[in-house]
Amino acid sequence: MIKKYDDNYIKLESIDAVTKIDIIPEDGFSLSAFDVIVGNKIIHFEDQDYGRIRALRERLIKDWMEVANAN
Repeated sequence: MIKKYDDNYIKLESIDAVTKIDIIPEDGFSLSAFDVIVGNKIIHFEDQDYGRIRALRERLIKDWMEVANAN
């Protein structure tokens, strides 16, 4: 199953890993970020809004687990 997350289309059954959320300090602000590893490709998500990144990561993991459990 392929789903869209932000501007990225991800084949859920091909996901190898989802990293934890990292906080990246920048000049005067910080970014929250995580990566999705699909084969030898790394898809990077980041935003200044930690809540949005956390919700996106949780939704992606939930969808991934549903596909994995269905197979």
